[in-house]
Amino acid sequence: MHTLQLELRAAPACTLGDGRRIALAARDGALLAWLAVEGATPRTRLAQLLWPDSAPEAARNALRQRLFQLKRQAGVDLVAGQATLSLAEAVSHDLEDSDDVLAGVELALGAELEAWLARQRRRRRERVRDSLAELSAMAEQAQDWADALAHARELLALDPASEDAHRRVVRLHYLAGDRAAALLAFDACERMLKHEVGATPSPETLALLRTIESAAAPPAPAAVPAAVMRPPRLIGRDAERAVLAQACHESLVVLLRGEAGMGKSRLLAELGAGVVAVGARPGDAFVPYALAGRWLRALMAGHALQPDAAQREELSRLLPELGAAVPSQREQLVAVVEALFAQALQRGLRCTVIDDLQFADAASVALLQALAGRGDCGWIVAMRPAELGEAAQAFVDTMERLASTRSVTLPALDAAAIAELLQSLGLEGLGGAAQAESLRSRTAGNPLFVLETIKAAWARPGRALALRGPAPAAIDWPVAASVLRLIQQRLARLSAPALRLARCAAVAGQDLNSALAASVLGQRLIDLTDAWSELEAAQVLRDGGFAHDLIAEAALASVPQAVARPLHAEVAAWLEAHDGAPARVAEHWLAAGEALRAAPQLMAAAEHARGLWQHEAAGHRYAQAGDILQAAGRRREAFDAYFRAAEAMSEYRIDEQVEHWAAQLDALAEDDAQRAATACLHVALLVEKRRFADARRVAARALALARDAGAADIEVELLWDLTALDWERRELAGAARHGEAALRRLADVVPGTARLDLRDTHFKLLHALGAILSSLGRYAEGDRRLEEAIV
Repeated sequence: MHTLQLELRAAPACTLGDGRRIALAARDGALLAWLAVEGATPRTRLAQLLWPDSAPEAARNALRQRLFQLKRQAGVDLVAGQATLSLAEAVSHDLEDSDDVLAGVELALGAELEAWLARQRRRRRERVRDSLAELSAMAEQAQDWADALAHARELLALDPASEDAHRRVVRLHYLAGDRAAALLAFDACERMLKHEVGATPSPETLALLRTIESAAAPPAPAAVPAAVMRPPRLIGRDAERAVLAQACHESLVVLLRGEAGMGKSRLLAELGAGVVAVGARPGDAFVPYALAGRWLRALMAGHALQPDAAQREELSRLLPELGAAVPSQREQLVAVVEALFAQALQRGLRCTVIDDLQFADAASVALLQALAGRGDCGWIVAMRPAELGEAAQAFVDTMERLASTRSVTLPALDAAAIAELLQSLGLEGLGGAAQAESLRSRTAGNPLFVLETIKAAWARPGRALALRGPAPAAIDWPVAASVLRLIQQRLARLSAPALRLARCAAVAGQDLNSALAASVLGQRLIDLTDAWSELEAAQVLRDGGFAHDLIAEAALASVPQAVARPLHAEVAAWLEAHDGAPARVAEHWLAAGEALRAAPQLMAAAEHARGLWQHEAAGHRYAQAGDILQAAGRRREAFDAYFRAAEAMSEYRIDEQVEHWAAQLDALAEDDAQRAATACLHVALLVEKRRFADARRVAARALALARDAGAADIEVELLWDLTALDWERRELAGAARHGEAALRRLADVVPGTARLDLRDTHFKLLHALGAILSSLGRYAEGDRRLEEAIV
């Protein structure tokens, strides 16, 4: 059974059996990639490949050391064998169907290994190219033009200087009936040949152009009626609507469950006055209090709440527009939010609605949980149950234990409900039990799927008239593997500018705004007007975002990865220049394959999370940056990132994750200051295990290292550790001596240069010394220290 997964397509890494992910050095990645592709290889051959400029004995010793370090880092053998080496039996990898090997990793390991890597990359690109061409041809044969074009565009993105790839796109647009798009695609081909190759189109391409130019422009597809875009009545949801109304009137909690497209958002939108409704968005999970900030803005705007100066200071952590954030405790923030919530209740708030809980960040969920289910306000929380994260699931579990909670699951529409829906649309050619049953069979009764199928049937060129006149017993509904395909077919009918904007919006995600789109698309804001209006009229965009998550997913799926990556990079650069949330900027850099550009943003995101008391999230963000920096060979920066990760997590809990990071720090430590810093973690781990004597020995040895290195902040921390450990074993004189020494040394720490967060150290030292000195009978000194702590 495979229990370890190697990631060798890009930056090398290994996911261990317990779920931990460790970054691997470039040379280790090359070694493991060779074994993954070539299989069992003599040890001497590998040593020669990896260290071609070293003597045979030195190369073998270097290989032995690398294998030892790999085992130490992973905790198990990744490589097995003696004279002949291979991947260990428990190891799997991602190179079987990968389109690249160690993408973006710079190697300087000798000509033979680099030539092998270049061959592997070339062969895989050719394999991908052949596969895309075959998929496009199969879709073309089935006349699935949207799918054929999607593969053709991906093929073109892989080889943008290929006239064959350009011609394929031109031909498919023509065959799909989009003459204008075909001519635009030819223009792009001609420009590429002129500027990149210095050539003109081939006779075959020119012949295709003449065919297109001689063809008459096809009739425009029939506009989809407004009733189909938004049905006038919500069908089949009367019982659920009654429960939601009851929640508003009786201050109940309703957990509304339903898969994508079942109509949760439409049902919530029909609630009356006195409701504050917000939704979580894709990407919120990376930004602490993203949902809570959105909810607070809606709460204050909907009930004209004006926080006072003290409240604004607290809220500024969540709402930057209120002013600069100031240090505080989470309890103070919760108290301010509760006070604002109470004011809103007095001004008529009846119900809070949270949509798409599955996207919510953990910090927001915890904050809102403190307010929900208290009987003073209704709470309606909608979700896709299969996609809930740990925090969201815990919230749901807590709410379900309340007597005031009602659970509602939206069922699929049956044939009778679909027949009623068709009748409500009031369109000739639609209706009847036969059509309803065929739609139920094709869509499984999902309301969104039903409407998308009707839209696709109505808008197909040459097919719209089939829906006019008396309702036929059955309709040749469009065939698609999923609703995403139907939506993609609808997107393909947009104008070229509108489709470009939709794809840009899909890549930008929740970070979309008009200025960003204009920058990424290289246009003026005014030039986006028509495309934006077209997307809103087609109900692709609404209120500055996608009308439905599935439309966003369909738009994103139509963007080839080779195109999506540079688009993510442009979005990241724009957000970076406009003070975007660091976590969001980092996600875009990572999606762009620019891990090193993401690292400083991950560090900033971790600092932000830590300032919002999200210590676990901060720890994982720091560690993510550490993985990237270590893989890039930037050991000192990686050390600092992992140390901050362990320090942040230690404020939340001390567990095996902190122990893992401490082991990584041991491997990275190169000087006395780093070794002393790592010792601080080992002391905390030993104290957690109640091994006080061992902890004291480690602290005492590390103190000497910190002094020799001149690391004042580490010295202070270790002296504090000794103070606490001496107090633990009632050695009061030693505790007082170490505490006073720590207090003196603290004055030497230069703000902004310390590796450790010592903001509370002055207070805790004074407070501890007050108690210790009083216990020694030195009451006047103890009282003085306690008074200093209070001041």
